[in-house]
This record gives sequence, C-alpha cells and structure tokens, in this order.
Amino acid sequence: MLRLLLAFTLLVTLCHSRAAESSTALPPDLKELATPAASGATAPVLARAPDGTVWLAWIEPTPAGRALRCASFDATTGQWTEARTIAPNVLRPTDEAPALTVGPAGKLTALWSAAPAPRTTPSLYVATSTDSGRTWTAPTPLTAESETTSHPALTTLADGRVLAAWLDRRGRTHGDRGPRLYARILGITPALDVLIEPLVSEAAAPALDAFPDGSAILTYRGRSDGEIRDIHIVRYHQDRWENDHVLNHDEWHVSRGPTESPQLAIAGGRVASAWFTAADSNPRVQISTSPDAGARFLMPLSVDLGHPVGRPAITLLHDGAALATWIEGESPERNAKPAGLWLRRVSPDYSLDAPTLLVADHVHRITGHPRLALLRDFNGENTTATLIVAYATEGTRGTVRTLLVTAPEVALLAAANSDCHCAPTPEQLLGYPIRGAITAVDAANGQLTAKHSELPGLMASGAHVFRVSPQLLQAIQPGREFLGRIEQRAGTWWLFDVRLLVTPPARKK
Repeated sequence: MLRLLLAFTLLVTLCHSRAAESSTALPPDLKELATPAASGATAPVLARAPDGTVWLAWIEPTPAGRALRCASFDATTGQWTEARTIAPNVLRPTDEAPALTVGPAGKLTALWSAAPAPRTTPSLYVATSTDSGRTWTAPTPLTAESETTSHPALTTLADGRVLAAWLDRRGRTHGDRGPRLYARILGITPALDVLIEPLVSEAAAPALDAFPDGSAILTYRGRSDGEIRDIHIVRYHQDRWENDHVLNHDEWHVSRGPTESPQLAIAGGRVASAWFTAADSNPRVQISTSPDAGARFLMPLSVDLGHPVGRPAITLLHDGAALATWIEGESPERNAKPAGLWLRRVSPDYSLDAPTLLVADHVHRITGHPRLALLRDFNGENTTATLIVAYATEGTRGTVRTLLVTAPEVALLAAANSDCHCAPTPEQLLGYPIRGAITAVDAANGQLTAKHSELPGLMASGAHVFRVSPQLLQAIQPGREFLGRIEQRAGTWWLFDVRLLVTPPARKK
C-alpha cells in the first residue's frame, strides 16, 4: 500500500511545475449567499451530513438574551432554509463556538455553552433533532461528572454514534494551571467520560472527525511543562484512544494560551490538519496531510502570505487536494497582498497554488473563526467542486455571512494532463487505492470478494465484498492479485480501475 502511494506521488510530481502554472490562471468563482442569521449573529459552525447536505449553526441576540439557531443549505434552490431554533435564550454572552454534527437519517446533535437560570457558571449542554431541526430535545448537561466544561467538538461515527470532546476544569482549584481534555460517546448507559490529556492549552477548542471504518481522529493544542503549545493527534479506534502524538514539533513557547484552534478534514483514510503557530517569533499558518489515518504526517507547508492573523479552516477533495482558508493581516510592505480572508489550494502533489482573496478586510472585518464545508466534490466527469465558507463580521452591520466557492478541480487536472500527459485522469483519482487478491467471483450479483491488508481509516484487513462493473467481471478470475481503487457509492463499496498483476513464475524446486 505504501509503495502504491509513493508511486502515485512520484507520478504527479513529474509534471507539477507545468500543472501549477496552469492552475494559477483558474481562480475559483465566488458567490455570496444570504443567510437567515439576524444582525449581530456570531460564532458560525458548519456540518456536512452523510447525504452531502450542509448545515449552518450560529449564535444570535434575541430580545430576551441569546439563542442558538441553525439552517440547512438547499442545493436545488441554492439558498439557506429558514432559521430554526436549537436553544432559545439560554446562552451566555460569548463567542465560544458551538458544535454541530449530522448523522444517518439526518439526525442532528448540537453542543454549546450555556448558563440557564439559576446557574451562573457556564457549562456545555446537548440537544438532538430527528426532524430536520424543526424540533429539538430539551437541553441537558453534556456530563453529570462535571460542571466546568467548555470548548466542544462533535462528530458522528460510521455506526451512527456521536462522539464528543471538550475542555474540562474538574478537579482544578484556583491557581491550577489549566483544563484537561475529555471525550465520551453520547447517549449510552452507563455514561463514561474518558480522560484524553491531563493538561491542555486553556483557550483552544479541539477538533474531531470520523473515518468510514468506524474510527475517528481528535486534534488539540497541548501544553507541556515548558509551556509548549504544539498540536497533538490521537485516534479513536475499536472503542479505544490510541497513538497520541505531536503532529509537528513547532516548539511554540507561549505563557498564555492562544485561542487558535487546530482544524481537521478527512477524505476516506486521508487526513489534513491546519493550525497557526508563532514558534521562533515567526507567525505562520501551516497544513499537513496524512495518508494513513493520522499515524504519520508530512512535513508541514506554510500557506499564508507572510503576515497571518491565523484562524485557519481546511477541507479535502477526492483527488487528495486540500483547500485551506485563513485570515491574513496588514503588511507594511509595498504592493503587499491586502488583509482579509484568503483561500489556497494545496495540489495533490503537496505544492501550493496561487492564493485567492475571499473577503477583503476593508469590506468586512471578520471576527471569530471562519469555517469550511465541502458541498459537492467533483465526480470525475465534467464537474467542479463546490464548498461553503462561513464567517462573522463586526460593526453595526455585523452578522454571519456565507460564500459559495466553486473550485475548478477537474479543469486543473485536465490542464496538467494536457501539458505533460502524465497526470492521472479525474476518474483515476476517485476513491482510494487498494492492493489485494481476488478470492471469489459472484457474477449473478455483480460482485467479487477480495482479500487485502488494512486500509487505515477505511477497512480492516481481511476479505470484503465489492460491487464491480459487468466488464470487469468478464476479465477476472479468482486467485489473481490486482491494483485498483475503491469508492463508496450510496452505501456500497465499489471496486474499479483494476489492473491485474503479473503472476510470478513458479520457483524451481
């Protein structure tokens, strides 16, 4: 598997220089989308459902206080639906972002900080909806074991269970150094809070995302005895937390915890992370990717323009390209790029394309942490990838705003292929690589059984059944080894782009 990934990287790298030149002439298209958020709304978050529907949640002022509301994006009309209330008039005045996740059958789970009367100390509360957000369960505390919870993260696992992570000051007394990091599965009995890390940075929320194989990955800003605030990664696998390690040793030493939270994106077993660091007095926004469910990461790339404020977001496409946003600050340099919210594509061969300005600072001054969600990935044909960017603005006209960004991913790949005829086609970049051996063929049902090693984040090792095309069924037989690609379509795994390996000659006795 590793050899296959390395071979693919080498293949794309051979024509990188020409592909990058072509990509600079193909900037994404931008369109502002009106949201149902009221004036003064803040703290937007985005969540993508298994069917591709994108949801937006935010905090907005009401006559009685502040409320948590949500809406979904209707891809048919190209508009947000009407706002629906998750929790009315219970939120404390804070911009601490809520968390939202969407599971099978559209089940919504929200987690937010609140201090409903008679409480004065805020804590995290959870509610769910099974009717597209029209009605919600009564808010309940996230955990009965602590009342000092904050900075939530949520994801829905492949089996429909909801996993939460948060910062927690339980057991700390005045003068203690900082919070702990906890996690738990919601809605199970008996409830069990799991301690992930006994000391973490005090103002940065963790990030969670789930893999197709039922596992998940959590990233957070750590805090060592020497006040090093680097980014950590830990995986939830087979109901255990394992392989907790530093993503990259930035060695950022800072005595007061930064509010900069790390961000995550997953595509199959691939992972991308984005974060801000100011180690060595050199502020930068970095991204790194992993081909094996977070076990190993590549050396990070700095995507900013030299004067970043931070607050990154990231998403991954089918072909391994990453799209990252961040906020760039003012530069004293002549002819410098303007301050504002920027987007940059990191190509599949892990190089940077030209950046695109999404929102100029002099037009809208952004507050809080912008968010990204993939609305539609390219499907290997003549399509584009589209994503939604959400952000909040300051001032008298401040509110939550959204942008529809259309990335010409297929055009970029076509340009690369026409320049050097060595880039994989869009179809060859769909799905995920696999090497295995055919053990059985079921022509009547259009499927075969293949044995393979573990595909991290996708499938455990062993024999699995795949749907295949009629043409492929006619060309294969049990016992043959192959290279191919797999992809989940409507809940079923398909095997395609199969190349049979030469059977080695028999050894002489």
